Amino acid sequence: MIAAAGVTGSGPCVETNVIETMRVIAGELGSAPHLPYVPILPERGPGGDAVGRTVGAVSAVSSSFSVATTPDGWRIAGADTRDMRRARSWLGEDLDAAQQQLDGFDRTMVVSLVGPWSLAAAIELTTGHRLVRDHMAVLDLTQALAQAASDYVAQVRARLPGATIVLRLDEPMLGAVMQGSIATPSGLDRYRAISDQVASERLATVVEAAGVDVLLGLSPVATPLAQAMAMAAPSGSSGVVFDFDSWNRSRDTDTMGQLIEAGGIAVLALALPARASTVSVVRDNVEAVTRWWSELGFAPDDLTMSVAIQPGSSSTPSGELVREFEALRAISAALRDEQEQGRD
Repeated sequence: MIAAAGVTGSGPCVETNVIETMRVIAGELGSAPHLPYVPILPERGPGGDAVGRTVGAVSAVSSSFSVATTPDGWRIAGADTRDMRRARSWLGEDLDAAQQQLDGFDRTMVVSLVGPWSLAAAIELTTGHRLVRDHMAVLDLTQALAQAASDYVAQVRARLPGATIVLRLDEPMLGAVMQGSIATPSGLDRYRAISDQVASERLATVVEAAGVDVLLGLSPVATPLAQAMAMAAPSGSSGVVFDFDSWNRSRDTDTMGQLIEAGGIAVLALALPARASTVSVVRDNVEAVTRWWSELGFAPDDLTMSVAIQPGSSSTPSGELVREFEALRAISAALRDEQEQGRD
């Protein structure tokens, strides 16, 4: 799926011009071994964010999940809304921009949606409670999301038929859902925890419907990797994305080792200080990644076949994307150089 320490991205960008943003992504990540992606532009307004994009795609499958904005986020509206029409229109514009900037692309690219549990935690029912409270509603939402994911992949393939698509399912709220730590509207109670089995079954529904390799985007601070991967493995997830600075060596090393041994991929979100020199950023990150790989107990020359990297910041102006991608491509090249030296 991903090899040679390729560089990719998470999606959110502080911009409103998708053509310019996609031009930067294609220019910086359009050549091997890197992986371009379809950006998310929340600055455009409701529907341009990750949840808005995802529920917009879901609403095209089932208008029962059309939502409207509230002061706190999104609430079920029960019929198509302007917010949903706008979200679908923007997604179409994003895919058109990807087609324009990546015309003839024949390698791997990444597209992203919010996973079923984080989506259920983000959407309010008409009662004001989070949708995650209603298990039948979660099941219905999951089935609609599964069809939306399949449709999304098909739309990308229609525009870029030579591309190999990887779907990233972001689940930042997965840990909170599984631990039962999401507060009710009163703040006096918490929604009940979800079992590993149920969480895995819902994820598997989406993964199987997508029909492509899937990366599971995690918040390792909230979700112990062992817990997440025990649940994700049956779903067919091919890898995980996590904030490298939040890596818990004492808690998650064995699980990460098992993931890699099973052929999974780790996408490391690396922090890139704005004021540090590129040389120091490359050196510090290469040292940290190779040390982490050594702690896992793997041979140095295997690292780049199981690791990809991306910016650690969650939302970046397109002008800063160039700087970040230059640094990441330098880190990628340095990791590959170290691998070659290890083989000599």
